[in-house]
Amino acid sequence: MRSLYSDGIGYSVRLLGTPAEEGGGGKLLLIDAGAYKDVDACFMVHPFPVLPGASDLLSASCCTGLYLANDKVKVTFTGKPAHASAAPWKGINALDAVVSAYVNISMLRQQILPTQKIHGVISRGGDRPNVIPASATVEYYIRSETAKTLKPLTERVLKCFEAAAIATGCTVEYEWEASYKDMKSNKPICDSYVSAMNAMGHKTIFDAAQQAGGLSGGSTDMGNVSYEVPGFHGGFFIHADGVNHTPQFTAGAGSEDGFKRSLQCAAGMAVVACRALVDASFATAIKSDFEKSLEL
Repeated sequence: MRSLYSDGIGYSVRLLGTPAEEGGGGKLLLIDAGAYKDVDACFMVHPFPVLPGASDLLSASCCTGLYLANDKVKVTFTGKPAHASAAPWKGINALDAVVSAYVNISMLRQQILPTQKIHGVISRGGDRPNVIPASATVEYYIRSETAKTLKPLTERVLKCFEAAAIATGCTVEYEWEASYKDMKSNKPICDSYVSAMNAMGHKTIFDAAQQAGGLSGGSTDMGNVSYEVPGFHGGFFIHADGVNHTPQFTAGAGSEDGFKRSLQCAAGMAVVACRALVDASFATAIKSDFEKSLEL
């Protein structure tokens, strides 16, 4: 949405999809392409499974602590192949480097903040048991509460990989994906959305991370958008037999009830947008909150 602060002299609304939201940084490409140029606020909502004991709850204005900054990296260790039985001393074992890195990071997890997350998988560990693996790969996500606190955490994780390479004699290479920033949710927009939704008869809470319990730790490229313009990333709850990223959740998202709930949340965002266009003090509060958030 643009022209929030133009004293009512015209406005336009842009409807953007969310390509490559989970990985690939689609919104980062949109930022670079100028999709948010002259935009004064950006709203979106995302589905979650209905919380236990809260079947009447429709949505949440997710304002703090829900979406973490996230660095994503693929790490490849390269060693030297050899016959694992006849001449193992002639090889340099890349799988050993992977195992060492995994253990290093597992120990690091004891010394990080509760709001920080490190998790990964071994995507390639070798080809045959009787051949010393010459190449092995891990993929890791590193998350922290803010982009500012993520940087030193990522540096600590890199030392775990470097130590593994030194210990085993391997070389190490990094392939980085797009880095996601934390979500700077705009409080005036959050407050207005909750009020609008409840006024329309859709039970909505202010902060899923603190009041609904446990729905924290994900990451989104909407966080990067919230560093560019005032942003809102709410959540709405659908009936599903599984959590996000499962076939059961996909079925719930495609149900008629899930579709109706998404339209109800869209109406709530539209109400907030209209208010911003006609209420100068509200528009000013949105802008002020955004500017203060960038100082943190």
